[in-house]
Amino acid sequence: MGKTFVVAAALGFISATPARAQEIGARTAENPVGLLFDVDFSAASREGSRDCGTLAASARQVGATLTCDATSRMPAWGFSATVTFFRYAGVQIGYLEVGQMRLRADAAAQVVADSFVLGSTFAEDRLFGAAHGVTVLGVVRVPLKRVVPFAEAGAWRWSAASSSHSQIANTVDAALTLADEHETRASERGWDPVFGGGVEFWVTRYFAIDAGIRAVAVGGTSQRADHRFTAVSFGVTVGRS
Repeated sequence: MGKTFVVAAALGFISATPARAQEIGARTAENPVGLLFDVDFSAASREGSRDCGTLAASARQVGATLTCDATSRMPAWGFSATVTFFRYAGVQIGYLEVGQMRLRADAAAQVVADSFVLGSTFAEDRLFGAAHGVTVLGVVRVPLKRVVPFAEAGAWRWSAASSSHSQIANTVDAALTLADEHETRASERGWDPVFGGGVEFWVTRYFAIDAGIRAVAVGGTSQRADHRFTAVSFGVTVGRS
């Protein structure tokens, strides 16, 4: 009798184990809250010609020739954690950093007045350091088995250091009559919008590769901090949505 009871109990436990596992799996699949971690590396671009265009217009007004070069491409990277709700929506907290931008410009003008040759030169070197800060985004996801398209929108709180060095010189018959240098340094910061979208491909249940595009603004209180970026990113995602 005792042996029969032990055998029956063992058989009951064995038969119940798969059913219990299926029940736990079903509950996990129906869990309304998920957590994802993501790391991305990007190639960011901006319209650097706009910076030189403003200086070129000023140079033309005084009959000066201008050479100008502005950063139009820079690296960017970031990481984030996303809490998903019912797999279709989520809230994302992350960190984003966009590489520094630089502008170098030189202008020269020369006129002849009476018997004198009047010359003027101008040089400027602007540096806007790497902008970095915390991002807060809302995310919409469309799970299609292994492929998950997504869209995101929100804002980021960024900060960056900027500097500018300018030099002006005037000459009469090649003799220096005026030379002036000016240098400024500032700390820029602000809240600006972030928009983007992309797609994830889930290689396994808990690991995915992703690609996307993101539009980022940096618009501080000074003219040096008026930038718009478009970043194409590739990364990896781990977790469960």
